[in-house]
Amino acid sequence: MIEARMAAVKMVKQDVPKEHQARMPFRSKHQQALLRKRSTMEAALREVVAKKGMSMLQLTCMHDLGITTSLNLSSQDQELLLDTREWRALLQAEIQSSKNQLDSMAKKQARKCEHQAKRQEAQEYLRDKKGPSKFCGNTNSSQTPKELVLGIHLSSWFLLL
Repeated sequence: MIEARMAAVKMVKQDVPKEHQARMPFRSKHQQALLRKRSTMEAALREVVAKKGMSMLQLTCMHDLGITTSLNLSSQDQELLLDTREWRALLQAEIQSSKNQLDSMAKKQARKCEHQAKRQEAQEYLRDKKGPSKFCGNTNSSQTPKELVLGIHLSSWFLLL
């Protein structure tokens, strides 16, 4: 019975990864939407290059770009649109636009995090350099007043014994 439990524990320990994976950067709702849009457009571009014809993905991209709602195209016109160079260029431009927006957002987040880290580091430096408070006296004791009071109580207790 014990051996079975030990074997089960060893099996569980083997499944646990030893190295922690790097945490992915925080993504806002807007960034998530841009990532979804970019992946949809990239998939549509792959379908256009492969010449798979009209698909739900292509229709979705046309709808997202406002082509089907503003032009009221028939299904034949939509299929003809898929074969044009302009459709490919439009998809590539939308992909590049979303990439640029994501890159600028990531740079802003990185700058903000660096700024916060520098501020925190400066605050810690000033706190360390400031020294003891005026209530600790001129002894420059590294102990807090609470530790000093506890030390006095303990020493008086030992004197009573």
